[in-house]
Amino acid sequence: MVQPAFGSAAGPVYLSDGVTVSSPVNAVYNTKNILFNYTIGVGMGMHFSLNYTLDGTLTAPMPYTVINPKELHVFYLAQGQVQLPELSQGPHALTITFSTDYILSSVHSSVDTIYFTLDPSAPDLVFDGTTPNITILVPQTNSTYTNTVPLNVLLSEPTGQFTVTLDGERTLYLPAQNTTLPEIAAGEHSISIQANDLAGNPGYSNYVKFTVEASSSMATSFAPSTAIPEFPWLVILPLFLSVFSFAVLVRYRKAKSRHL
Repeated sequence: MVQPAFGSAAGPVYLSDGVTVSSPVNAVYNTKNILFNYTIGVGMGMHFSLNYTLDGTLTAPMPYTVINPKELHVFYLAQGQVQLPELSQGPHALTITFSTDYILSSVHSSVDTIYFTLDPSAPDLVFDGTTPNITILVPQTNSTYTNTVPLNVLLSEPTGQFTVTLDGERTLYLPAQNTTLPEIAAGEHSISIQANDLAGNPGYSNYVKFTVEASSSMATSFAPSTAIPEFPWLVILPLFLSVFSFAVLVRYRKAKSRHL
């Protein structure tokens, strides 16, 4: 796993199976004496081996000490440190091999390599192990929006692009700035954000549920009406009956006058 450093700041490297290396990381160092620092998550009933190989030649175990071993946990955090031999100028590779089985389950192994460089003229490396705080301000929880949904986010430090997860299944990649969520259908939705700071530390936002409804103007059809207007029978029928009655009366009087 390669996790590049940005400028003179670098963060920890997160490897497979819960191994985190804080030194050395994928960066440029100006000292030939480097401590190999790491932490690992240890599950109860877990049996595993942890070894490192430096530049493809030196292989040795990675000792560790469980933090708070007397406390009862299902998952423990362990930490370890190794003083690497004096390094020569140029590129180096540190490979970590992790093998484990959980009680009677099958053995699982993973191999990760960290690449770093020794350059005496390089600036001092600033280690940044702090994850960014990401807070979604808008949309707000249990709020309703019409048609479009703004996205306003508060960051504790600059980050790379946002990985936005909608409804737990749709993923959007958006620039790290306030914007508008695209193509949000009417209905109930959820949103969360993940982003890395400039040293590569991952940060995760709060989880927000909100609702989108269509506006009344969009719900109204603007197609021309094809309905046939109702015939005004209430007006025409009385008029017709009046004319008909008058005609019958006139004819009756003419017929009566002939008999006279």
